[in-house]
Amino acid sequence: KEQQKISKFISKRFIGQTLDVLIDEKQKNEEDMYIGRTEFDAPEVDGLVYVRSKKRLKPGDFVPVRITDAYEYDLTGEA
Repeated sequence: KEQQKISKFISKRFIGQTLDVLIDEKQKNEEDMYIGRTEFDAPEVDGLVYVRSKKRLKPGDFVPVRITDAYEYDLTGEA
């Protein structure tokens, strides 16, 4: 539990920033939501970035994402 608190505190520093995100996949059952990771995140090890985009994205795209929320290990933002 203590590590979750620390991680969330660190993640919250990204709110309001724009990060380059590599799109990994489209989230199932969500019209405009994608899953990606920043240049700092290793696949299957680090957290994810959930990206909302009205524009259609595809795996492999790098997109600038404004971070709008942070959780213990993941971020949410808008392309």
